[in-house]
Amino acid sequence: MELMWWEKTVEYAYVFLLSKHRNVNFAAPLSGKPERKAGDAIFGVEDKLILVEFKRSRDCLPTEESMFYDYRSAKQILCKFNHHWFIYGLLDDTQSFKIVGEHYINEKEWCDVLEILEKGIPEAEFNDYLETLSALKEPDRRGSSGGGHVSPETMSLVLGIAPSGDVVGSMALHEFAPQFFPNPPRPVYSPEALSAKLGSSPSP
Repeated sequence: MELMWWEKTVEYAYVFLLSKHRNVNFAAPLSGKPERKAGDAIFGVEDKLILVEFKRSRDCLPTEESMFYDYRSAKQILCKFNHHWFIYGLLDDTQSFKIVGEHYINEKEWCDVLEILEKGIPEAEFNDYLETLSALKEPDRRGSSGGGHVSPETMSLVLGIAPSGDVVGSMALHEFAPQFFPNPPRPVYSPEALSAKLGSSPSP
């Protein structure tokens, strides 16, 4: 019988592995327009954050390219960051299900899913990345719920995970980490302004 799985299978498998093998301070799932603009979830250990996009399989990765105004230009800007990863499922040599991590931009750069947390970046740099990524992506024209601007305010839920792997509580992110809410709000840049700001020229 052929083994079947879905994107949610991959997501649950990753959370289970983290709760079993790694100490995770918080997990913040995204939904609606913030999910389209950023990714599926944010995970953190101590003061370092990673951004994860879950996919059913590697065949699903190219769908991400269609979300950008200009994917070639976006690659030039985003390739320098190492905290944004795909996680997807596959069958190994024994035909057993497993999940793997692949860099969001740099194709065929893989990482053990439990080691992705080690690639986290500080909160200020992470917030800048969210602004950059959001500006490079086209708006969601499907009418998804929620605001379109990606900021710490959109990372709405924090899960508390005990060493046993049990979820012991949840709270709004602004209650768990109020330092994630800068004042005044960060500016939103156009793709052209971002290219100039980061010293990267768009592809012709």
